[in-house]
Parts: sequence; C-alpha cells; structure tokens
Amino acid sequence: MSAERYDAMMKERHERLQNMLRIIGAARATRFAKAGCEVSYVVHPSTYQGCQGQWQVTRFDSRGPSGHHNETTFALAVASAIGAHHDSYWNEGDSGYQPE
Repeated sequence: MSAERYDAMMKERHERLQNMLRIIGAARATRFAKAGCEVSYVVHPSTYQGCQGQWQVTRFDSRGPSGHHNETTFALAVASAIGAHHDSYWNEGDSGYQPE
C-alpha cells in the first residue's frame, strides 16, 4: 500500500471516529456492551451535585445498575466504558475475566 493511500485511509478513520464521538456526545447517554457479556456501561452526564460538568460511567449487569464512577471529560468516560482507560473494567463479566 502506498504512503498516500495509507494516509488517506487513516484520515478517513480519524474523521469517522470524530463524527461518532460528536454523535454520541449529542445523545447525552450512550450504552456500550460486548456480545456475549452480561455487563454493559452507560456514559451520561453525572447525576451527583458535587460532580457537575463531569461524565458518569454506570455499570449494568443482569440485576440492573450495579455501580458507577465519574470521569472529568467525555473522552475519558468513553475510554473507560470501552476498555481504553487504565482503570477500565471492560472485560468484567466475560467468562474468562480475572481481576488483578
């Protein structure tokens, strides 16, 4: 693959990602889940008075809401919900998950 073609492909991926983040942010609440996993996460504006302007990641399992944490930015909350954050529990609920 030529360098020009690779650069064009990466630019297109970046633009799609940025567009997706704008759409998700406009929705004000977005659910993230993996196929075959009983745990999912919803990113939404924080519901706590002392955390105005922050984003909350609420954990759901088969019983319903079962935990949450706050992040200072939307990007950090999404990163946490999809497993790209250093403190993410994205694999929790998978059959092979082993907490450290």
